Amino acid sequence: MPGPSRSRSRRVLSVGLVGLAATSPLLAAPADPVAAATTPVPTAYVAAERDGTLTPVDLTTLTVGEPVGTSAFPNGVAVTPDGSTAYVTARAAGRVNVVDLVTNQPVDTIDVGRQPVGIAITPDGTTALVSDIADDTLTPIDLATGAVGTPLPTDRYPIATAVTPDGAVAYTANLVAGTVTPFDLADATPGPSIAVGSGPTDLAVTPDGATLLVVDGTDDTVTPIDVATGVAGDAVPVGAGASDVAISPDGDVALVSGRDAGTLTPLELTTMTTAPAIPAGPTPGEVAIDPAGELALVSNRGAGTVTPVDLSTGDAGPPLAVGDTPAGIAITPDQAPVARLAVTEVEPSGVAHLDASASSVAHGTVDRYVWDFGDGTPTRTTESARTTHAYPPGTYTVTLRAVSSAGTSTARVFTGRTMSRNGGPSAETTRTLRVDVGAVPTAPPRMATPRFTG
Repeated sequence: MPGPSRSRSRRVLSVGLVGLAATSPLLAAPADPVAAATTPVPTAYVAAERDGTLTPVDLTTLTVGEPVGTSAFPNGVAVTPDGSTAYVTARAAGRVNVVDLVTNQPVDTIDVGRQPVGIAITPDGTTALVSDIADDTLTPIDLATGAVGTPLPTDRYPIATAVTPDGAVAYTANLVAGTVTPFDLADATPGPSIAVGSGPTDLAVTPDGATLLVVDGTDDTVTPIDVATGVAGDAVPVGAGASDVAISPDGDVALVSGRDAGTLTPLELTTMTTAPAIPAGPTPGEVAIDPAGELALVSNRGAGTVTPVDLSTGDAGPPLAVGDTPAGIAITPDQAPVARLAVTEVEPSGVAHLDASASSVAHGTVDRYVWDFGDGTPTRTTESARTTHAYPPGTYTVTLRAVSSAGTSTARVFTGRTMSRNGGPSAETTRTLRVDVGAVPTAPPRMATPRFTG
């Protein structure tokens, strides 16, 4: 099949064949999740259990980089919102490995429990939450200090964990107990467990924070849970050997891997109906979607590969070798653009010339510019960095919001474990202009023309 297209012209997960917190004792002091470190190009990081490695996959070129050594049996992976650091659970070693993604080097290990597997990083980037299948606990780690907090009791065998986008609630999927346990992160207490079938294996939260999706690998279903009420909805049948789930950045579609079926099943979240399955290689397990919503990456545990899937066509690309028994996958978050705005001229007629061409983004391009002219007229969205607007006399504040080619702007998009789009205030800026109709036009100063003699 043809490989996935990497076109950046459209950033919406279409799946063509589908039709489709408050202050917390668990959380460290708030950091600024907006400020991005010097991050690598958009990259997926894949843990290979039997090799004891974390392998980078460049999502622009779909090439595999040099693996990084970890402790024994790495399983879960999560990346900080600024994209600078990965945290990897090592099940056989009872620790979490810390990997600097700028240098691609391991920098620390943190002992936590006996068999840590699931991991999520809170949206503010202060805390990692680690589930342990031997101790039946959920343990917070302060990411600023590496200090391990008090473990919280879960039901039997918490194989996965996820956090709501507001950072208020964490959940564990308890495989043996057949339950999901919610944890109020403001007071570090578990709530009543929610029955969700025979063997829940994975979790994800919609970007609006309204719905938790729970995969059951025994019943081969996905169950939605209302986050506000804790009430479970009707289970939806999906592919055989249901394993893991990822939600698109726009919140429209979830992809559920079917280990026995060898497929990804798209689940349309508005109607909770499935679409035709997408081939995803042998024994698909963990699945992750890139911040643009264009590409899914699926681990094939039995083959030692990951399969890229183009979500606009449903085509699977050639599998990429990433080590023996690939497990967890995390993709670096897309960072907010930096908006820049200049008023280059105001004509005597009141037409203002506005220029945002100095706006920038760490990776990709600035695709769209959203202009609020400050005079009560409707906002305007352009692909061009330059526009004009006619004003009557007066003083106005123009607001520009930049949108990256991956769809990142001021808002953050988070679906449970790792930030997808780390939007922030840098994507918006303002300028004040004064319009005096009939006045001499304002324009940037011109450079003097050099004169040469002799």
